[in-house]
Amino acid sequence: MAIFHLQLRPIQRSKHRSVIQIVSYITGQQLRSPRLGKSYRRRTVGDVVRFGCVGSGLPMQCLWAKAEFAEKRKNSVEGRHLIVALPRENSHEDHWKMLIAMAGEIGTGLGVPVVVALHDNVQEVNKPRNPHGHLVFSTRVWDERAQSFLGKTRSLDVQQTGSVIIENYRKKWEDIVNHSLPAGVKKLSRLSHARAGRSRIPRRHLGEEATRMEKNGILTTHGNYNRKLDKLDRIVAQKAKVENLLTLAPKMRHAEPLRPSMPSLRTAASAEGQDSSNRRQPEAAMAPEAITKQLVDTTTSRPQIFTPMAPQEAAATSKNVVIENGSLVAGLMPQSLEAELLLVLEALDVTAGKDLLP
Repeated sequence: MAIFHLQLRPIQRSKHRSVIQIVSYITGQQLRSPRLGKSYRRRTVGDVVRFGCVGSGLPMQCLWAKAEFAEKRKNSVEGRHLIVALPRENSHEDHWKMLIAMAGEIGTGLGVPVVVALHDNVQEVNKPRNPHGHLVFSTRVWDERAQSFLGKTRSLDVQQTGSVIIENYRKKWEDIVNHSLPAGVKKLSRLSHARAGRSRIPRRHLGEEATRMEKNGILTTHGNYNRKLDKLDRIVAQKAKVENLLTLAPKMRHAEPLRPSMPSLRTAASAEGQDSSNRRQPEAAMAPEAITKQLVDTTTSRPQIFTPMAPQEAAATSKNVVIENGSLVAGLMPQSLEAELLLVLEALDVTAGKDLLP
């Protein structure tokens, strides 16, 4: 199932980040930062499927050394890093076309060069596939003819214009992916649960370190939060099913039940001189206790029919409800369908209340 993920991060010197460091990481190339005097190279390059640059023909080292040199302030933003998720249903060739289309959108709109890299766990068989793309672009306009960087692009720095541009990027990426998805695959949406009108609480992103800890069996705060939300979702789904049955309960109650056939009752002749021949007696002439006993003996394999009770009365007489993993498993006394369903709803509310998150 395709998922939507688009995250834009600034590459800030104040956080000890370098655009050359990020470009080296996403491409797997060894690059050197003239400003810091450090060389960078990705430790493992097995997941780097393909990389390239849109908007400039210069080598990576030369291009991004110029970008680093163009920034003079110690707290400058040297570039921006865009991370997107790619659908597993598509091939790597399709993934690359998607990333190139997105890079063209960014480069044309801002006039900046964009480094594109496609990553996936194709050589590590022990890891699940994780196709995703990295796009790194500068914060200054690039002049390809003069081979130099010009003025700053401030549109993303201002909240009024930056939020509009980011929303346009999200919409563009949604269109690119949905247009490339194979037939029959559900289309993805950039809208959050709140904007789409869904009541589902969003999960917390684990991140690289928390994901590694969870895989090693170490529970994390965000992981526990997401697991509790998953449990609440299951309880809500069960509650919706029970409420649906509760609306149908009156129709089910008034339906004609299957009544067991009355067995032929025979009485033995008394020892005080009555006729010794076995004669069939009318059922009404028998004692009620005898009829009840014989019904219990002959209809144990049939569904028993109980006298309906008011829901409030039944709920007051039976509180022995056993809930395991959010499901009713035992403890309901024989009573009306409405009362049983009300008890299930009450138990689900109690179970959900214990797991409510702050």
